[in-house]
Amino acid sequence: MDSPSIMHDSTMDDTSLMTENDITGQSMMDQMGDLVGDDLFGDGTDGLGVTGPMPLSPLPASVSSRIHEMQRVGCQSRLAWSRNGSIAQIAKDGGTITFHCTIRDPRNGMWKLSTASESIIKAPDSVQYVHLAFNRTGSELVVVDHAGGVYLYTSGNMLGRMHTSPTDPVINETNRTSLDQVVGLHWLATSPRDFQALYIAPASKVGYNWVASMRQPDQNMPRVHNALEGRHTLFYVSATSKLTMLYQDEQAIWHAVSLQLEEWHMTHDLLTHAAMGEDGDRLLLVTHDHARRMRVYRIVINWNTQQQRRNGVNVLTVSPSLDVSNLCMLGPQHAGAAQLASLHILPAAPPHADQLLSATTIVVAVFVHASQQFGGMQQNDYSSLLARWSIETNTPTLHESFTKLKSTGAVPVASPVTVLRRQPDILISKVILDMQPFHRNTTIALINSLGTIDLYDCVTWTPIVNFGDTTTASSLPQSGLDFTAGEHVAIVASNVDGGMLAYTTADDKIDTKHVSLRYGWQPMEDGITDTKAVVETAVVCLARQYAQLAAMSASTDETLATLPTGLSTESKVLFVRQLLKTLVRTIDVSMMDQQRQQQMVLRESLHLRAISAQLILNDGAHAAESDTQDLSAIGSGTKPGRLRRPFASQFAYVYLNMRQNAVTLMTTFAPREKDLITKRPEVIPSLTGVMKWFTNLIIYMMETLRRVQQDLRETKDTATATTIFENLMNEQGNPTLILLLSSFSRILLGMQTRVLPTYVEGVKRAANHGRTLQQRLNMESFLHMIKTLPFEYRHFIELIQQTEAAVRKIYTDSGTSAERRVENELDMITSGRIPTDLQPVAEQLISTIFPRFCSHETTDIAALYFWDTEWLGIAYAVPAKGEMRHDALRKIPLVRSGVPRRQCKRCGSQMEDILPEERGRLPDWLRNAQRQCFCQGLWCGVEA
Repeated sequence: MDSPSIMHDSTMDDTSLMTENDITGQSMMDQMGDLVGDDLFGDGTDGLGVTGPMPLSPLPASVSSRIHEMQRVGCQSRLAWSRNGSIAQIAKDGGTITFHCTIRDPRNGMWKLSTASESIIKAPDSVQYVHLAFNRTGSELVVVDHAGGVYLYTSGNMLGRMHTSPTDPVINETNRTSLDQVVGLHWLATSPRDFQALYIAPASKVGYNWVASMRQPDQNMPRVHNALEGRHTLFYVSATSKLTMLYQDEQAIWHAVSLQLEEWHMTHDLLTHAAMGEDGDRLLLVTHDHARRMRVYRIVINWNTQQQRRNGVNVLTVSPSLDVSNLCMLGPQHAGAAQLASLHILPAAPPHADQLLSATTIVVAVFVHASQQFGGMQQNDYSSLLARWSIETNTPTLHESFTKLKSTGAVPVASPVTVLRRQPDILISKVILDMQPFHRNTTIALINSLGTIDLYDCVTWTPIVNFGDTTTASSLPQSGLDFTAGEHVAIVASNVDGGMLAYTTADDKIDTKHVSLRYGWQPMEDGITDTKAVVETAVVCLARQYAQLAAMSASTDETLATLPTGLSTESKVLFVRQLLKTLVRTIDVSMMDQQRQQQMVLRESLHLRAISAQLILNDGAHAAESDTQDLSAIGSGTKPGRLRRPFASQFAYVYLNMRQNAVTLMTTFAPREKDLITKRPEVIPSLTGVMKWFTNLIIYMMETLRRVQQDLRETKDTATATTIFENLMNEQGNPTLILLLSSFSRILLGMQTRVLPTYVEGVKRAANHGRTLQQRLNMESFLHMIKTLPFEYRHFIELIQQTEAAVRKIYTDSGTSAERRVENELDMITSGRIPTDLQPVAEQLISTIFPRFCSHETTDIAALYFWDTEWLGIAYAVPAKGEMRHDALRKIPLVRSGVPRRQCKRCGSQMEDILPEERGRLPDWLRNAQRQCFCQGLWCGVEA
């Protein structure tokens, strides 16, 4: 759909488009070409012993070439890092795109860059890829070629696996030339997901505690997005001033609508750069042409939605059109030797992030000056200048003569006029390669060729640095976390929060680097230097970064990679506690009724990111110092070649698995599902592994209680149940007691146990109806386990109910406040500490509740000792060499040969791969669950 031209603002004409920033012609940008090195970078030495500025490191040829590419035309990003953690790279020859991600080695806890994924995007013949960009969620990828061709891809079920998106054939029309090259590209936010992200305010220390509020966005604010929920939209501008909008329809098929911004007649009319940004429910577009003129446009999308009836279902359709207005123009922008390298529109921070509403929408033009190389010699004369304009709409004051008009006539009203108001220029002695807004547009990141990031405040536009304040944690540099400058790099990309950079090396490989704490992570208290507060502030800062990413459903792995594996236990606990306090609205449900408890446990989802961090920070930590150490010496009962988990990761591992299973069971066995065997016969056999895993978890817990009971009998005069439980957690990491005392985990235990009898009956009915031999064998194996079970499920439910009643009675009788109950929960989850308030429950559990469980005729407590529960994976982070692995979600052995697997990039768990063509045959629970690992990590290919 093409439109020949655009509508120009009726108040503007070609002679009135110059703005006030053009009147002097003496801006810093105009003077750059006349400045010498001392003028740009400081005074030289004056002979009085005053040290002059350090000389700049020479620019290699690759960076000079990169600058030339950026100055010639926009849209030259050859490296992109998506919100979900995927890193895409265009090869130097433009012929292929490969994908990487950061992955963690579960053997030692160290993070590294993955090898390239097996899925590679290859360019068509005679085509060179020059630019790529992920959408905001990371699920979609757009690739641009040298002649303006646009290619769209959507993510599969694991990182690095991209599939061609269905598109209208007109999008990739042929007969393109270099005049059609893309100079600007912009993804719109996707409704509703991109508008639900919370904002985590900077953390402040109050007494001994850190406080960081979580703010909700206003869902009624005007926004611009595809009118269809979950559908994506993309804009791009070509050198010939053609504006194109690509959008998905109700069937997720891409279509295009375009129009001509300006007619071009000569080469100086062709565009070099363009940038777009949201402004309420409209878009702003700024362009720059070969004549160095800049124009600003307003874009309004009319979606023209309609309700249609298809196959008895109401379907919302769209048929969009564009309404574009030319707001203003700047005359030729002269910058001496510097040339425009990139153009940006930075929207104002939303009200929930900038409560003072002090920020405004800013246009930023980055001009880069780099001396030409002569005779192959490297030059060190380079700098970047940020020219800034705020976009303002004013209503001019009419001349007083208009007030003398007859009252019978219409009242004259001046039309609003949009102007670009020039802000002070910023000169930086670095080569700025990219600019990104962070933290809901409250900070601006300038990414430079030295492999570092300079963070600026969006209101004052002053650099954010560390002043030694250890009572506030607001950003990485403010908290002492910075990149170390290295050799110049030509192509670089930042992760979503600026804590890690990916860059290309001289041989076209990818490497990464992350921020580091200036004073080191080990607190120094030598009487002279005390860095404990510095380390604490840095930990809280990273917890805020992690929480912000979790609230955005973004990858948090890069934040965990910043924390050293040798981090102290105290710092790990602080990190997780801060996450739980920030992200979780309700963490104690002890005093609620059962229905309300279950609702809260299933509704709260952000707490899973915090528990996941606890798992990852504590798994493999002891092995990080040396991969060759004798692991058999670590932890009581540890077998040779294996690493025993401490309590923190054992609890997290069990909890995350239980939560995953609970969601599966609650949705599968919902009251509306009356007859699963008849309606959905694939469900029952698909859950045998899950049910077997949970049944064995119950056995594991009951065997633990039996051991504590036995130890108490043997040491009755010198120990209590509480001290025995504490020793068990400290020496072997056993989380059984905390699983029963902590309210969330106790509720999950009860929810799943209540479903088990129903499932057993279903298996008995479906045992002979499995679709495959393996399914029938799995169900027969499950029924055999049930027959030999040394207790009944209903008796375990009674044990949970009695424990629940004991906790509730203790809290009621003592009048424990809600605040104290929350602190008790935090202590139990993060440290395994048994609260003083609940120690009587621990004693009662062994003296009364567990003996009552053992007293039933169907309970054979001695048989628990011989039951093998090691395969649950609770105690050990890494399977022993040659030991059978189990599917991370289905909990069945991974024994089928020739079946590809996925690996969690976070915890290292594996599952059988599921190809797109197989999804339709999956049960609903697995189709939903397979999107991520139980630990909240995403899937990648199995590393060797």
